[in-house]
Amino acid sequence: MYEVFIVACLVARPVECQTFELWPQQYADLQHCSRAAPLTVTQWGIRRTNWQIKEWKCAQKAEVI
Repeated sequence: MYEVFIVACLVARPVECQTFELWPQQYADLQHCSRAAPLTVTQWGIRRTNWQIKEWKCAQKAEVI
């Protein structure tokens, strides 16, 4: 299963970054994840205005850890 991971930094402290796992969004394959993720990432950013998204990716959890 593939999940969406976001790297975001605090707007007030741009050097303080964190990786977020957008669980429970899980996708059967990388292609499906890549098509669906942009909307999910945008919605996440709209709800968390104190974070600035630097990058995102679709990956299996084992690839990120």
